[in-house]
Amino acid sequence: VDFLVQPGEPVYAPISGRMRFARPYRDDTYYEGISIQGEQYEVKIFYLNTWLAPGLKRDVKAGDEIGKAQAISQKYGPAMKDHIHVDVLIDQKNIDPTNFFL
Repeated sequence: VDFLVQPGEPVYAPISGRMRFARPYRDDTYYEGISIQGEQYEVKIFYLNTWLAPGLKRDVKAGDEIGKAQAISQKYGPAMKDHIHVDVLIDQKNIDPTNFFL
């Protein structure tokens, strides 16, 4: 699911768990993301600058600021609205996150 954002807007952890650095694109190191492994779910969030360096992990609580939204429109052009992309997984399988955020 995508959430419209303004570049530089704070992004908050939707769940508590162990956060690690992730990249949405192998060939583009500008764009960043994170993965949070919680007790029930794993949540991946892309297109945010985070202070967590690759290879490091950190515990976060739901509601902690985890980064600042990036301008994904710079990669795809003005037709692309700036957004963060969020995946929710159970047992490494994507689930429909619609009800997760209601």
